[in-house]
Amino acid sequence: MKKFLTALIVAATCFATSAFAQFSKGMTNAQLDAAVKQQTTAGKSLSDIANAAIAAGVTGGQLVIALLDVGSSPAAAIAATLRAGGDLAQVINAALAKGVSPAAIQAAATGAGAAADRVQTLIAAAQRSPVSSSSFFASGPSNSSSSSGSTGSGGGGKASGS
Repeated sequence: MKKFLTALIVAATCFATSAFAQFSKGMTNAQLDAAVKQQTTAGKSLSDIANAAIAAGVTGGQLVIALLDVGSSPAAAIAATLRAGGDLAQVINAALAKGVSPAAIQAAATGAGAAADRVQTLIAAAQRSPVSSSSFFASGPSNSSSSSGSTGSGGGGKASGS
């Protein structure tokens, strides 16, 4: 009985560790899509997935793309990523690159606690210099609005109210 319990504890620990250890910085789009798909299939919430991915070094832009690729709603993908600490500018650029409307981005980002004027400014900047979703995976995150101070006020960290 003692061996059985030990084996059970080891198996549970391995499963719990592997469930979140699969995210890592530098993952390809296909790898990240597969990891997110596995997590959603396993019943993990978008919040849990986003927290684990961001903590492992996945960028906000990469995560939004992966969440949208596996069928998450734009509002849920954007909100979960921002609440987990994803960079606001990257999230906006990625969502626009995946065809999410500016109005939907505005609503989701402000709903997650981002300042409305900051969101509007970043959407306008991203629309002037659009990026493709593949650019988030080529050589790290691409951020067309980085020259406008996208990592400043409201650019990252957890959204307030979470």
